[in-house]
Amino acid sequence: MVALVVPVGHFAGPMYTSTEAEVPESFEVRFRDGVFSLSAEEYAVWAVSHGDPEKVSKQPQSRPVVEGAAKAAGVDEPGPIFDSLIDDGLLVSVMPTG
Repeated sequence: MVALVVPVGHFAGPMYTSTEAEVPESFEVRFRDGVFSLSAEEYAVWAVSHGDPEKVSKQPQSRPVVEGAAKAAGVDEPGPIFDSLIDDGLLVSVMPTG
């Protein structure tokens, strides 16, 4: 059996610090009583952890699946980012029972 990855938090949107900015400076995720400002790569890993609706019923959201999706989304080294999101509580790894 494989541990499932569950994203935690509520996406609050991109953060622009300048009216001239063409890309967001960060991506805000609300969690508990705070807000995390994620980089584009951190946000990509967190976002793909939600799974592809077309595939999630056939392919459980495990760490290798999330990291593969993150690489496909352009994140070169998703492993350390995954670990950081786990440490922050924005990703949770759970082992199914039953």
